[in-house]
Amino acid sequence: MATPNSSLRFRGIALKRKACAAILCCLLVSIVGFCGPMEDAETQLKTARKAWERAGASTTDGWKFARACFDRAEFASTKTERSGLAEMGISAAQEVLRRESNNAPGHFYLALNLGQLARTRALSALGLVSDMEKHFLRAIALQPGFDHAGPERSLGMLYRDAPGWPASIGSRTKARKHLERAVELDAAFPENILTLIETEAGWEEFKKAQARMPTLEARLKAAEAELRGPAWAATWQDWKQRVEIARKRLAQPLPEAKPVGKAH
Repeated sequence: MATPNSSLRFRGIALKRKACAAILCCLLVSIVGFCGPMEDAETQLKTARKAWERAGASTTDGWKFARACFDRAEFASTKTERSGLAEMGISAAQEVLRRESNNAPGHFYLALNLGQLARTRALSALGLVSDMEKHFLRAIALQPGFDHAGPERSLGMLYRDAPGWPASIGSRTKARKHLERAVELDAAFPENILTLIETEAGWEEFKKAQARMPTLEARLKAAEAELRGPAWAATWQDWKQRVEIARKRLAQPLPEAKPVGKAH
């Protein structure tokens, strides 16, 4: 069953580079639709923390707490607050993996919380990005379809937006592979194809992106019947805004092909 937390989580990984040095300076993660207002995220965090800290807490309790830490960190007002929440999430996910090294959600939410921590760092963020890649890859190996193909989509965006070699792990080839794979794994979930369309448009592959728009429109229409209610309100608002941006961008005339050779 679809859940709203998967729709926006990790959509907007965007790694910015410092001029000249091409050094990663921050990791931006989009607002999580599942949380809604900050009060909801805070409530979820308190509930998840209570479950994780009780005697006999399970690994499921652990990764749910790690997820809640990530979600709540989206509303952090300072780097100190964000890093504190991220470190709690990292600790919980690491404990999950200590108990069950093959726990896919544990690897996934460890990577996400490392992303939150990277947002508070400068030079040291580069090392965190490599760790994120490692844990996304492990989650994919164990359960690639988890959270509506969240590990595949997230890794694809990480490769898309990270600086390339030698500064970091960025790779258009790898990004394309994982974003396309996310669509294959969960074709019905609009977030996957929408992210791919946005990526192709960003790469100025306008014909490819345009060709996918009818499929996106059909998937959005089909999703309206299932993904309903207040919990999905923020997700739909985000999707509608992004789809409108994509429509406008792809409605523009395509740039003319650059001439080959010299004009005579």
